[in-house]
Amino acid sequence: MTEGRGNGIPTIQDELAKNDSPRATIETDAQRSFFLIDIPVHEGYGNIVELHDASVNVNQKEYDILRFCKEPQSRRDIFSHIGVIYHSKNYTRFIEPLIEMGFLELTIPDKPKSPDQKFKLTDKGNNFISSNKE
Repeated sequence: MTEGRGNGIPTIQDELAKNDSPRATIETDAQRSFFLIDIPVHEGYGNIVELHDASVNVNQKEYDILRFCKEPQSRRDIFSHIGVIYHSKNYTRFIEPLIEMGFLELTIPDKPKSPDQKFKLTDKGNNFISSNKE
């Protein structure tokens, strides 16, 4: 119903699963004259918290990472803590933005690919989580 090969809805469901989102729900009538698909928004998407006078978009998993990294943590430990697989996509999705925002930093900045590399909260990150306690 969604396109000629019939793989549009399975693709949607697969992508939602990769994102840890709830499955889409689909409704139709007996004649299949319509269908309605409800694609839910990920529960952690778009939680906006305030840092000084600027809005910073941090989702729940990112916030959990910040709280977890009060002590230096490895990439593997961070991913295990937030319940995602050890994959470069998850580094790009969760850790890299926190580094770019200045909330996390590398413990060995001159060797970013070191097997001993860990990530720790910066002063800015610590101020952020202190001012946004749940």
